[in-house]
Amino acid sequence: MMRVDVESGPTLRVGTPQTVGLLPPGGSRADITPDRQRFLALVPDQSGTGSITLVQNWRAALEEKR
Repeated sequence: MMRVDVESGPTLRVGTPQTVGLLPPGGSRADITPDRQRFLALVPDQSGTGSITLVQNWRAALEEKR
């Protein structure tokens, strides 16, 4: 994954690309959190049959604990 500074104005200025990280082997997609502090990457499970846990309505569970 790479980043580059971009400066708009009368002319568009583009800085030098910089590497910020590498996707794990087999990683197919990645996205950054809105605060730009973390990345989320989709990577296939390499062991066993694998599983996925989907938590729905998690905000309601937070409200119950208050």
